[in-house]
Amino acid sequence: YFDGTTDYLIGPASYDFAPGTSDYMLELWWYPDDISTSSFFNIETGGLVLYYDGSTFRMDTRGGSNLINGTQAVPSHSWHHIVFCRSGTTGAIFYDGARIATGTVSTDLTATAEMQIGNISGLGGYDVNGYLAGWRWMNGSSAFDATSSTITVPTIPPRLNANTSHDANTKLLLNFTN
Repeated sequence: YFDGTTDYLIGPASYDFAPGTSDYMLELWWYPDDISTSSFFNIETGGLVLYYDGSTFRMDTRGGSNLINGTQAVPSHSWHHIVFCRSGTTGAIFYDGARIATGTVSTDLTATAEMQIGNISGLGGYDVNGYLAGWRWMNGSSAFDATSSTITVPTIPPRLNANTSHDANTKLLLNFTN
């Protein structure tokens, strides 16, 4: 459980979180207690930041530009499947199986600062207040096609050794349980 004020995760700087111009994907389940703002993935100083600002899901570069965004009302106290991905130069954001944003995302994402889940350091108010589950980061491929208008929402948590071609590109998998 992320309490919205002091709970977040930090990982070391790594090229695993700097996809360059390759395909990438962040998939997660989110159960918000408070839907004001939530940061799902943040690489400091020029890296990728994926978050919800209270009305819009955003794919940005930290300290840089907005890549794509999709406005979506999110009810609190229920689970939602969220995917941020890039296939080729097409970026997309999916909410509960429906693509809510798409656009050209050709930015070369090479920043290797620390990775944060549940927080954007230096910017107050972006702490997750609620639960995250089935959190999976892939670098080099995506389990979902950004050019599709819909995706099939999985009914089981993501896992390695599922005999898929994406296992080798899963760089971080966090299957939280309360």
